[in-house]
Amino acid sequence: MEGIPVFFSTLIAAFAALTVSWLLTPFVRRLALRFGAVAEPNHRTIHKSKIPKLGGVAIYSGFAAGALLLWPHSGFDNWLLALLVGGGLVACLGLLDDLYVLNCYTKLAVQSIAAAIALYAGFSFEAISLPVLGRVELGTAALPLSALWIVGLMNALNLMDGMDGLASGFSTWVALVLCGLAVVTGHLELAALALVVAATVLGFLRYNLSPASIFMGDTGSLFLGFVLSCLSIKIVALQVGTISLLPVLMLFAYPIADMTLAVVRRVSTGQHPFWADRMHIHHRLLEMGLEQPVAVLAILGSSFLFTAAGMASLFVGATWSIILVTVVMAGSGLFLRKLGCFAFLRQRRYKKEVAIKFVEETNSKPANSHVVASEMDTVVLENEA
Repeated sequence: MEGIPVFFSTLIAAFAALTVSWLLTPFVRRLALRFGAVAEPNHRTIHKSKIPKLGGVAIYSGFAAGALLLWPHSGFDNWLLALLVGGGLVACLGLLDDLYVLNCYTKLAVQSIAAAIALYAGFSFEAISLPVLGRVELGTAALPLSALWIVGLMNALNLMDGMDGLASGFSTWVALVLCGLAVVTGHLELAALALVVAATVLGFLRYNLSPASIFMGDTGSLFLGFVLSCLSIKIVALQVGTISLLPVLMLFAYPIADMTLAVVRRVSTGQHPFWADRMHIHHRLLEMGLEQPVAVLAILGSSFLFTAAGMASLFVGATWSIILVTVVMAGSGLFLRKLGCFAFLRQRRYKKEVAIKFVEETNSKPANSHVVASEMDTVVLENEA
C-alpha cells in the first residue's frame, strides 16, 4: 500500500465500515428486541427501561466490511486475519454472554485464546521504550505481558461501558489517535485499520448517544478492546526508540484506572473481582449531580488531557515528560479521592478496627460464630450510618 491508492482505498474502506454499521444497527436492534436480548434495569444500571444490547454485531460487521476491502491492497494479511478471527471470536463470546450470561472463567478462557491468536500473528511487545530508561528488552516476559495487555483492555473497555455513548465515544477517540500516530510514523496500513475502527464505531454511535436506543453489549466492548489493544501494541512495537510506551498508557489511562480501582475495591472488601457494582468512576460522576451527556464529555475531556500529557513525551525531554505526567496523574488522583473512589480503603480499615474491638468485648462470651458475625455486621452498619 503506497501513494494515492492507499488514500482512496482507505477512504472507501472507512466509508463502507461506517455505512454498514449505521444501516445495520437498527436491524440488529429489532432482532435484539425480538429475541429478548435486552439490558434489564437493576440496582447497578443507569437506564430505567429495557434497552437492546447487541450493537456489537453491527460494529463487528462494519469493521469486517472495511477490513475486507483493504485486504487486496494490503501487505499485512496475517495481521488482518488475526484481527478478523480473534475479534470475531471475542465478538461471538460477547454475543453469547449478552444472550445467556456466561461464567467469568469461560469468558477469560476464550479471551486468552483470542490473545494467543493475536500473539501468533505478531501483536506482541518484544521491547518497549520508556522515558529515562530508554529501550527495555522484555525477553521471556514479552508474550505474557502482551497477553495481559490484550485481555486486560478487553475487560477494561467492557467495564467502561456503563453510560450512553461512553465506551463508543472513547473507542472512537482512541482509534483516531492511533490512526494519527500510525500516519506520523509512516505505517499507513495500521492507520487505515485504525480509521476503519473509528468509522464503524461512529456509525453505531449515532444510536448510542443519550438517550441510547441500543447498547453495544459485551459483543461490542470485547471486540473493540481486542482490536484497539492489538493496534496499540503494533504501533509501539514497530517504533521502539521513537514512540515510548508512555503515550499509549496515557491514552488508555481512564479504563485502566477504572478497572484497577474496581478490582482492588472488590477484592479488598471480600468480593469477587468480577462482581458487578455501581461504584465505577462514571457512577460517581452521576452521583455528583452530572447528567449523562455531561459526565461522558467530562470523561472524554480527561482522556484528552491524559493523551496530551503522554504525547508531550514525543516532543520534550524525559524529565519534563515525567513531571508533566506526574502532575496530571496526581491531580486526577485528588479528584478521584474527592469523588469517593478511595472510600473503600477507609471503610475497610474502619471495619477491621470495629471487628477487633467487637471480638475483644465478646471474647469472654461463648456464642455461635455465625451469630457473632451477624451481630458484628450490624454494629459496623450502625456505626457507618
